[in-house]
Amino acid sequence: MRPTAESLAETLSSREPAALRVLDVAAGHGLFGIELAKRLVNARVTALDWTAVVEVAYENAQAAGVGARFQTRAGSAFDADLGGPYDLILVPNFLHHFDRPTCVAFLARVAANLSEAQGDRPGGAAVIVEYTPDASRIAPPVPALFALTMLTATPAGDAYTADELAEMCDRAGLHDVAIAPLAHTQQTLLLARRSGATAKLRTAPSP
Repeated sequence: MRPTAESLAETLSSREPAALRVLDVAAGHGLFGIELAKRLVNARVTALDWTAVVEVAYENAQAAGVGARFQTRAGSAFDADLGGPYDLILVPNFLHHFDRPTCVAFLARVAANLSEAQGDRPGGAAVIVEYTPDASRIAPPVPALFALTMLTATPAGDAYTADELAEMCDRAGLHDVAIAPLAHTQQTLLLARRSGATAKLRTAPSP
């Protein structure tokens, strides 16, 4: 995931330079939040995952030199106090594990924990990274194969199209969804804001 984390961080740091509080959901190794913290030197990152997992994420943050701005929060993404508001909530490679109603319910939690728009400053944004097949669901090859993996390996997960993810965001109160290929990866980046502010990413087809 390092190349994907680096690409995401590069994209966000150029478009969200004022982000000060960041939550990394289901952080695992912590690389998404760590790479962003390396580029946004004033940002503080909170990694959310199970206790033993965030201990590893914190070790990685210390090794990367951002431990002073990296904290952890243990628990389930569906039940734990997320500790918002945040300027950015990272949701990388998470939604594909669940069915649509579960995704919408979770994204509503995300929306409730994002910062509100103030003056010219837009509201906080949810940042989703996923493999997104096209409408045919049999292309491109990598996202299509990933959809098959989710069908066989999860109770109700799927690789959703970009339009399906955008609809989930809208139902959860996250609007102005911007969609773009994530450079140097086979994945798609979606950015959706709590407020009605204009998203900063240029809308583009999923890869």
